[in-house]
Amino acid sequence: MEFVDALPDNEEDCYELEHLEIRSHTDHFLVDDDLARVLPYCPNIETAILSGISDLSDRTLIQLATTAPLLRQLDISHCTQITEVAISELAANTPHLESIKLNGVSGIADPAVLTLIRSLSHLVELELCELPLITSASARELWTLCRTLRRLKLARCFKLTDKAFPSPAGSDVTPLVSAKDKGKGKAKAAPTDSELERSSRPSTWLDALPPLILPRSHILALRQLDLAHCTNLTDASIIGLLAHAPSIRHLSLSSCTQLTDASAPAIATLGANLVVLGLARIPSLTDRGILTIAYACPRLRSVDVSYNTRLTDLGATELGALPHLRRLVLSGLRRLTDHTILFLAEHAPALARLHVSHCPALSLDALHTALRKLPRLEHLGASGVPALEREGVARFSDAPPQGHDARAAGIFRVFQGENVARLRAFLDKEQARRRDAERRCIRFSPREDDSEELY
Repeated sequence: MEFVDALPDNEEDCYELEHLEIRSHTDHFLVDDDLARVLPYCPNIETAILSGISDLSDRTLIQLATTAPLLRQLDISHCTQITEVAISELAANTPHLESIKLNGVSGIADPAVLTLIRSLSHLVELELCELPLITSASARELWTLCRTLRRLKLARCFKLTDKAFPSPAGSDVTPLVSAKDKGKGKAKAAPTDSELERSSRPSTWLDALPPLILPRSHILALRQLDLAHCTNLTDASIIGLLAHAPSIRHLSLSSCTQLTDASAPAIATLGANLVVLGLARIPSLTDRGILTIAYACPRLRSVDVSYNTRLTDLGATELGALPHLRRLVLSGLRRLTDHTILFLAEHAPALARLHVSHCPALSLDALHTALRKLPRLEHLGASGVPALEREGVARFSDAPPQGHDARAAGIFRVFQGENVARLRAFLDKEQARRRDAERRCIRFSPREDDSEELY
């Protein structure tokens, strides 16, 4: 039996309950005490999604762990009152647990994570996003103990460093290094004795951790990995990790700001396995890195390279040539021109979602061409594009979110579903009026309505 945003009100329903889901952002008005009164009578719960109980306590989670030994999936994301005490009881009393999500449970630190992975080494899914106390000391244990993990999320764990990942030693991946960089390396002066002493002295005990050496292809089960906003990671961590996890299909490295093109050959080794890739906000990423990945990963369906200021039409069009591409995010690429939009219109017929917000050089004519030649397009994000400021276009856009400041963020233009077709029809009519005016030598004036009449 399944209950969503509600609790059973009789003993029979409690006994039959297998799936309990209390979602966040819904008006269910349920609190921790309500759940605690019901759980002692629910021994057969297998799935518990409790992220909507914001005041969930250790008492109630321990009650769940001891009452429902068949529990397989647990989501307590953003339940900030949970501590290591409840996590220890959970690990000890739920031997069948396969999926656990602890996103945003800010009090969770290394000891709790170590307790989980040492007791539940058969985990298939683990989400530990937004945990500011997690360090490399516990994260590195994941690779040696949890070899059945298929989905792992560590986004916004800002204390993670390269020591959390397998060492790249022995990797056969050759990093991309330009001749200019090589020249800089040769010209660099030899370090002094004092500099050598300072560099060899670890600043913290985490820096003193030895390199993590694992057998080749040790992490074969991993299919989805999210390391977004882990700002202390360098190319070494990506090279080392992907040398041991060759089967990843979904990879997010967005806002890992220290990465460079040197990570591209490692990502390219995923080849036809890789279908979803996030590489947004990586300042050092260039067209060269994008080309390396696009050539080697022909089955990519979703790619996000937004706000990488060094990317140009060259890298964007190479992504547009991917035969299975359905979602492409190019927002914030200020060097992007109509050439990319026209290329997509001709070579990306399967494209369903296109994001080109804050690309100021794009013209309305180029976007109109894309609308006409991309029959599957169902989402167009083009906020902050000056060409869409003209009258008549705004009525097809979604309403801006609350608090949107057009002066700071630019105009809001997001077209979805039927509004994409309506925008296409409006621009088609305008094009017909323009051609009629040219044929009759009449001055053309853009209009806001849908009439095809010149006046």
